[in-house]
This record gives sequence, C-alpha cells and structure tokens, in this order.
Amino acid sequence: MTNFMAVQNDGSGVLGKLLYFSLGNVLIDRDTFNQIGQDMALPKAQVMRIGVADAFKSATGDLYDRQVVKASDGTKIVKVYCRDNDRSDENVLRRELVLETLGTETNRYTKMANLCLEKDSGRFDYDAQYAYLPDTAGLGKSAYEYCEHAAELYELYRACVKRGQVETVLGHQLARMQATKVSHGKIYFCPRSHMQYLDVFEQYIDELCRVNRNPKSTVTINSLYVVDDEKQREKMAGEFYGAIRKEIELYMEKIDYLISSGSQSPSIMNRWILKVNELEGKKRNYESILQRDFDNLSGDFDMLRLQAQELAIRVKKIGSCA
Repeated sequence: MTNFMAVQNDGSGVLGKLLYFSLGNVLIDRDTFNQIGQDMALPKAQVMRIGVADAFKSATGDLYDRQVVKASDGTKIVKVYCRDNDRSDENVLRRELVLETLGTETNRYTKMANLCLEKDSGRFDYDAQYAYLPDTAGLGKSAYEYCEHAAELYELYRACVKRGQVETVLGHQLARMQATKVSHGKIYFCPRSHMQYLDVFEQYIDELCRVNRNPKSTVTINSLYVVDDEKQREKMAGEFYGAIRKEIELYMEKIDYLISSGSQSPSIMNRWILKVNELEGKKRNYESILQRDFDNLSGDFDMLRLQAQELAIRVKKIGSCA
C-alpha cells in the first residue's frame, strides 16, 4: 500500500479507497452468518448448505499429534494422524487413525481406529481398536479420546461456515463495489462512485470478526483514501487494465464453453450475458474516474459482445421451443 499516495480525510478530492482485509481460518456458525448478511441486506450473502463430506475431511484432517516419548527401548518420535482407507462404498467415507513411530531406517505404523461417515445420513462413527497407544505411555491419550475429538470437530465443521465459503461471499461484495485487485494479498481499490458499499463491507467484516469461533484466527480490515492526482490515476489505470484483462479472458473461456457444449440452461446463459454488461459498465465507470480511455480493450469487448449475442440468440430459441 506504500506504493500509493493515501490520505485520511473526508473523502473529497479522492479517487477512491484502498481496502485491505485478512480472514485467517475463520469458523462462523452458518445460521449466524446468514442472519448477519440478511440484517445488512447484502446480496448473495447466504450459505444454503454445508457438505457433510467436507466436514468429515476437515475434522479428520485436523486430527494430528506429534510428540517425543520415552519408551523401554529409548526415546522415540511418534505421530498420530488420519489417512484414507477403503473406498469400495461410494456412500461411505472411511479414514483410519494411525500411529507412526519414526525409525532410523524405516517407520512403523500401527492402526488405532477406523472412522467413517455415511454421506446420505450424515452419521459419523468410529471403532477404537486400542484402549491406549502401544509403547507410547508418555503420549497420555487413548484412541478413544482421539476419535471423540474428531467427532466434536465434525459437529463443529458441520455447523459452521469456513474460510472458503466466506471468501466466496466476500467476492460477491467486492464485485458489487467494482473493486479492483491491485497487489499481492487481499488489497483492492474501490472507486469513489461505490465507496458507500465499502462502508457496509467494513461493518460486515467487523461483524464476522465478532462471531468468529476460531480463537486462533483473526479477521482484520483497513481502508485508506487515495488522492486524486495524475500520478495515482496512472497507477490505478495500470492496475485496472491488468485486472480487467484477466476478467475478460475468464469470461471468454466460460462463455465459449457454454457455446461449444450446447448449453440448454437459459438461467446460466442469462447470468453470463448480465456479467458481460456489468463488466462493460465497470470499464466505463473507471474511464470516467481515472480520466482514461481504455481503447486497447475495444477488440476484446467486441468479441465478448459477439459471444453474449450468441448466448442471447440461444436463450430466445430455447424459449420459443418451450
């Protein structure tokens, strides 16, 4: 952010704001998450379901322990973790809890328990084969305790929205603000025409921080005004050009797939037609604010329009045949 001239004032004489936020591995109760989005009247801020398979994989993936323990034959390093198991039944996910004892020439593996999930019912189960870990009295945990911890994590992940889902929702809000990514990390430029949405976005992040259930992860956000002068307009024009070229390439790829695959879904095709129109509106807005004409993008937008027109023809044809 030091590459940009930023000020903190009342917002007059500015191009917009630089926005930075950090999520970490957040965990937020889904009902609470959805209620916050609803209370703040945010579009596309609802998570309708949380996959039980993802919750099972996250819970068993977090089941890890590594310690140096003293045994009768000397000091050893042991690890406890889960790895994939039998996949013969598509409706059942299976993982096994193993004890790995590290050796100088080879490692020794001892199976401690089987953990499984029935996808249809969401039922989590396990069978702990050993009451205590063999030859690792110093570890002080039984296989049963590890499995019970996995069951607790499963219920937590099943009820909570995770980082990936939060990032998807935040992506919709950034698009609403016509924000442009300007650097590595999560640094964005929000034009002054959409700064009213940024105020809501910051409040939203603060609320997510308040209800985050992972004490080891923090949620932060900050924003600074960007001065409206020739130097900053030139910098932002370069950042915008690079970002929108990537968006155009993505749009072309997605629309080309819809056309080549013969898509029969009017809703999906109309969604991409709308996205093309919104992208053109974003370009015009940035041209006005940055006082630049992005004429070198004309050819790309001409191609996008042709693709969007073809989608519109397909939608009309499907509607006439219905």
